Amino acid sequence: MSTPAGLESLEQLHRLIWSAIFAACIAVGAVLHYQQFPIPLTLQSFFVMLAGFSLGAAPALTSVGFYLFSGALGLAVFTMAPAGSACLSGPTGGYLVGLLPLALMCGLAARHHHGPEWTLGLFYGLLGLIAMHSIGAWQFARMEGYSYLGLIRQLLLPYLFPELCKLVAALCVSQAMHQLGFFCVATSREPEDWHQSFVFIHKKGQSK
Repeated sequence: MSTPAGLESLEQLHRLIWSAIFAACIAVGAVLHYQQFPIPLTLQSFFVMLAGFSLGAAPALTSVGFYLFSGALGLAVFTMAPAGSACLSGPTGGYLVGLLPLALMCGLAARHHHGPEWTLGLFYGLLGLIAMHSIGAWQFARMEGYSYLGLIRQLLLPYLFPELCKLVAALCVSQAMHQLGFFCVATSREPEDWHQSFVFIHKKGQSK
């Protein structure tokens, strides 16, 4: 038996609201950065991974889409790239594009109404981080004239440990938020429960 239409619409609205919230969090994560390396360390990837682990692939991609679209419209939501449609073609534009596969990979580890499994979360999270940094480092190195050795030493290795820490933190926070019921619609039930409740009410009405 399918989920009632009203509940399905409510869950879709719930996911859309959380997608917008995580889009705002990604923008805030861009402001919170540490300018020590060629590419500043930010909390963008943390919130993208958290969105993927918590909501799933499609809502997480929606969050990143909201974020990128806001920057393309001219809002100052990027760390180094200028706001506007030219942001994706700049030196750091590859890291922005790389947020999409990161959201997708982390979303594949999500489970409905449950936190992500550690094994799947670490595996898909690592794949997503590799994709994001590969795209970002390639574009930055190509436009700034880095050699392959310089790319590895300055654009990949310094970010390895911080990104792993953010991955573990995103898994922990997502599991905690799921346990606290952040991502569950208050009125949601399994389809069988809806059917059983309907039968019970129907029989109770007939007995009167």
